Amino acid sequence: MTSIPEKRSYSSPLSLFEVFKSLGLILAKPVDRVPRDIDIDTILALKLTNPQIAKSLGASDVTVEIVRAVELTANILDSYSESGDVGYLQEADRMYTETLLKLSSSVRKEVILRSAAALTYFHHEAAVALRIKRGEQFLQEEVVEYLLRRGSDSLIYEGLLKRDGIWSPGLAAGFRVRQALWDLEDDVRDLEEDKRTIGANVLLLFTNSTYDIGNLASSLLNQARQLEIPNPLLEAIEDQYELTSSALA
Repeated sequence: MTSIPEKRSYSSPLSLFEVFKSLGLILAKPVDRVPRDIDIDTILALKLTNPQIAKSLGASDVTVEIVRAVELTANILDSYSESGDVGYLQEADRMYTETLLKLSSSVRKEVILRSAAALTYFHHEAAVALRIKRGEQFLQEEVVEYLLRRGSDSLIYEGLLKRDGIWSPGLAAGFRVRQALWDLEDDVRDLEEDKRTIGANVLLLFTNSTYDIGNLASSLLNQARQLEIPNPLLEAIEDQYELTSSALA
C-alpha cells in the first residue's frame, strides 16, 4: 500500500477531520489488514469515472477538473475508512480545502452543504461493517439503501454541474445509480479480500438474504430508465450495467 505521510491539518469551512471526529470515525490505530486497492495510484488509474461523464454532459474544463478533485477526495476518504491511516484523512482534507477555494462564494456554500449531507455515509458504512462482523441479518431494503448511499457524493456533482447550466430532475439519482452498479462490480472483484478486511461489501449483506443480486442490478437499470436524465448519463449507466452483469455471471 502506498501510505500517505502525515501532514498538518488544513483549516476549512467544513473540516473533514472534524466531521469524522464528530461522527466517532477516528480510528484509534490503523487496521491490521487493508484492501489492496486503496492507494492513490490505484484510485487515479481505476476509480475516477465521473469526470468523463461530466465532460460528456457538456461541463466546462474547470467544472470537469473540480468533479475530478471531488471524486478523488471521496475515494481517499474511503481509503481512510478502510485503513485507519490518518494520512489519507489529512490528504483528503487538504484537497477538499483547495477545491473549495476554486469555487465562487455561492457555489462554495452549496458544495459545503451538499458535502455535509454526503459525509454521513461514512457513519452508515461503519455501522454496516459492524453488523456484518456480528453476523446480523439485513433486510432487502437495507441492502438497497446501503448500496445507493455509497453514491452520496452524487449530490455534490449535481451542484457543480448546475454552475454550467446542466441539470435535470433525475441528475443526482442517475449518478447515484451508476455508482451503485459500479460498486456492485467492484464488490464482486473484492469479495474474498473484503471478508478478511473491513467487510462492508454488498455481497456479504446477501449472505442471509434470499434477494437475488442479479435482480438488484436489473432493477437499478430499470429505475435509471424511468429517470429524467440526459442521454450521456443514461448511456454511462447502461454501459456500467453490462460490465456489472458480466462480473456477476
